[in-house]
Amino acid sequence: TTNACGSPPPPPPPPPPPTKNACGGTSNLSATPGTTCGNKCGTWKCSGQDNVVCGNEGVCSPGTTSGGFCNYFDECGPGMTTNTCSNSCQWTPGTCIFTKSYAPSTGSSCGSVICLQVQNCSANSCTAVVTKNDSSTFSTNPIQWSLVDTNGKVLKNAPGSGCDMHYGGQSSFSFTFTPPASTATLQLKLWSGGTTCNMLYTSGTVALKKCQ
Repeated sequence: TTNACGSPPPPPPPPPPPTKNACGGTSNLSATPGTTCGNKCGTWKCSGQDNVVCGNEGVCSPGTTSGGFCNYFDECGPGMTTNTCSNSCQWTPGTCIFTKSYAPSTGSSCGSVICLQVQNCSANSCTAVVTKNDSSTFSTNPIQWSLVDTNGKVLKNAPGSGCDMHYGGQSSFSFTFTPPASTATLQLKLWSGGTTCNMLYTSGTVALKKCQ
């Protein structure tokens, strides 16, 4: 076909190039790069020219909370805590709250003759168990005793009026006491010998940690 002047018409223009997406490809993206995703902290980012991924989304949603254990290896542990998700989508641990009120060192602590063990502690009471270090029984001689901390404060005295407690034939005796207001180291002092209790024996020391 020619035009009026006898010349062929010009060729049609080439098709326009395909429209590129924000990542440089030609496919429709599932989200717009730069917008928020995930836990409100993430941002959609290009992953190649035709795909987007959510990056830096954090591990939690701001304002949410989660309970969990804490301080497994503490004498008082494990405790419980409430973690709160920060505005950066990361967990922030709360205060560790222990279920125990006090944590005594385990086992018996012995001196040359007598041993002391502290157990079954609550907020207001602990039990002290006194034995002889060779597991033998106490003699029929009268006894007097005091439970003290290493600062010399008396936590409990024998209930008698002096050298008049008798544990003859027993392999142990026990009593309850009010634990100190703070972490302390305890020791039992026991007087015996004839009828006058003129001999002093001491147990080993027991550490008593205040947990809360």
